[in-house]
Amino acid sequence: STLDTLGWYAAFGKTTQPVRFPKLMQIRMIAEAMMMSIPAGVAVSETVKPILLKKWLNIPTAQGVASVAMKKMLLGVAQGIYLTLCGIFGYSVLSASSESVIGFEGLAWLVFLAAAILLLFFGVGTFIFIKGDVAARLHKLLVAIPIKPLRDWLTSKEGQFAEIDQHLSDFHDLGKGKALLSITYFTVGWLMETMETFVILSVLGADLS
Repeated sequence: STLDTLGWYAAFGKTTQPVRFPKLMQIRMIAEAMMMSIPAGVAVSETVKPILLKKWLNIPTAQGVASVAMKKMLLGVAQGIYLTLCGIFGYSVLSASSESVIGFEGLAWLVFLAAAILLLFFGVGTFIFIKGDVAARLHKLLVAIPIKPLRDWLTSKEGQFAEIDQHLSDFHDLGKGKALLSITYFTVGWLMETMETFVILSVLGADLS
């Protein structure tokens, strides 16, 4: 959780209010608890983050939404790097167990393929988020839904969707250093999950190298 929060903290673009790490950590923990304890927790936890950013740090909702979206993109890149490392360091084990796991050779290369897909998808996604009018296009798509109350509400919020795009474009000035720092924190966070699994399995009596 600490590493994930550090990655999010490093990935923040320009904000009208200072971002305080302890509060950001608290928001991260609340969202994690919601994700793991209620139905559709993933969707709910991501929705509550901008709300809490607004309430506790006075960060405008559009900026909060943009920061959560950019965090997801950089986290996806980190997961692609993590899977690549899994393929490299676990190549011999994956190759040896390929037949028993999937019924044919090539399990290690499937891991590399999955990593490449993640890196491509989230890498391109990050570029599109920074350069494209993602929120405006989403708004246009949602307005086409033939539900009048929804359409009326979306029409009244059109300016906020445009504001989200503006804040996403602010991440263009994030700089390679901060982006790489954020991805590094997220990648180490994924590796720590591997260590947690190793410790838990060791406590349960599994004989792992």
